[in-house]
Amino acid sequence: AEASTRNILDRETDIYKFAEALREALASAFAVLRIERSVWTEIKEEKDKLRPLMCELGDYARDYDIDVFANFLADEIETSLIAFTDVAFVTDLRYHNEYLILKALAHRRGWDFHWVHIVKEGNPPANEKERVSVNSLLDKEVPTCVYRAKGGDTHTLESCAKDFVRTYLTTSTSK
Repeated sequence: AEASTRNILDRETDIYKFAEALREALASAFAVLRIERSVWTEIKEEKDKLRPLMCELGDYARDYDIDVFANFLADEIETSLIAFTDVAFVTDLRYHNEYLILKALAHRRGWDFHWVHIVKEGNPPANEKERVSVNSLLDKEVPTCVYRAKGGDTHTLESCAKDFVRTYLTTSTSK
């Protein structure tokens, strides 16, 4: 998976998504089948068509190995943080095992770990399974902080990221 790199308040920051591995797998399938559609589209109608397909593929992969996405992303993050990144943001943590694996990675490496729960209004969970999972995660773990944003409001999300870095990370020297 390829991370999106940004500099937030002089901290080299990578942004990760568990779903990126799904998008890459679907992009490969589309290429083989010569389907000329982008899985990275921002067109709502196209995203709405892709979402159930991604959910099914994700469910299938998790049925094979419950930790498949968490382990994949943990490896990506570990490599990046060791090499050149100061901060790793994961934007789509929704399952308790994902939380536990990333937290264990941070603990093993001596890095800070903060869970920021962002609620985007108008952007409900993809399905009932995801809704149950998010609620279960919130029942079991306490986020470092919670932000609320209107769906699609990238300015608010960027402000949340800057606020979080300023509040929690500017005095920290660990990753």
